[in-house]
Amino acid sequence: MSINLIKEFTVRAATMDDIPAIVELENADSLDITGEPSTDESHLRAFFERPNLNIDTDVWLVHTPAGKLVGYGVFSDRAPHVNLWAWSAIHPDYRDQGIGDTLIELAEDRAREVIPLAPSDARIALYRNANTKNKYITRLLPQHGYRSVRHSWRMKLELEAQPPAPVYPAGVRLRAIDPARDALTIYRTVEDCFSDHWGYVAVPEEEGFTRLQHHMHTAPNFDPTLWFLAVQDTPDGEDIAGVILCAPFMPNDPAMAYISTVGVTRDWRRQGVALAMLHSVFGELYRRGIARVALHVDAQSLTGATRLYEKAGMHVDQHYEEFEKELRPGQDLMTRTVED
Repeated sequence: MSINLIKEFTVRAATMDDIPAIVELENADSLDITGEPSTDESHLRAFFERPNLNIDTDVWLVHTPAGKLVGYGVFSDRAPHVNLWAWSAIHPDYRDQGIGDTLIELAEDRAREVIPLAPSDARIALYRNANTKNKYITRLLPQHGYRSVRHSWRMKLELEAQPPAPVYPAGVRLRAIDPARDALTIYRTVEDCFSDHWGYVAVPEEEGFTRLQHHMHTAPNFDPTLWFLAVQDTPDGEDIAGVILCAPFMPNDPAMAYISTVGVTRDWRRQGVALAMLHSVFGELYRRGIARVALHVDAQSLTGATRLYEKAGMHVDQHYEEFEKELRPGQDLMTRTVED
């Protein structure tokens, strides 16, 4: 690795004691780029405690000689180890001093360490995304061999009036989940729905389900009363038509709810299930006095999700760019297209 960092700066692994300083840095970076903070201590702690994230090897901090935290980088991986992910934050007063280069190179070195864990014939790539307003990182990544491959949006809706009443297909109803009984069903339904999402790679169920359980037990904004399944009763139980998972607030905005997942199973698509679920959730959030709601979506969604959210009244308010660096050619395990 060729580190371009000014020699007076120091690089070390993070510890849980660094969480307050990391939050301060992340928010300074985000406020400079978007005008909004990005996280808080409780959400970052839950993130650092995720299965398969080892802060001793996967999180790096850059300090000035005076001990000020000015750079933060993280690497994340999960089986089958073919789509790897990295991210970084740089204090706005310390950009263009080699910190971003160093954190990019550290993440790539760490990514190359996990290549032997992947199937021997699989293509492996490292991914990073950035708000398009972050001209520093979007200019820097191509210099390190990354190419832009995808765009995504944050879409938002101001809940200023009673949303339209939901209209479900005949026999379909929305029910709240039971966290103990429905957790595995939710996981399998989300996997089924998102297998048609660009970039999807199947994860071993035990690993993926463990991560879902971790979220349900540790996420500060997890609220099971805002997790729903759209179902049709059958003689044998339930036929699941869709799933929608929502949190009552975001770490950067206590007045904005967040929809993390909207999914409709293949047999129920194009029948109005997704729009009905959105209207149900919008109505519940409005009744709770929540001011606004947001979600993230692939701007080139293979299943037409952007059109759905526009129909539901949502608008784009942030734009992100995803970058990819191929680390090893091979068989591509990612979903890139879907059959109509």
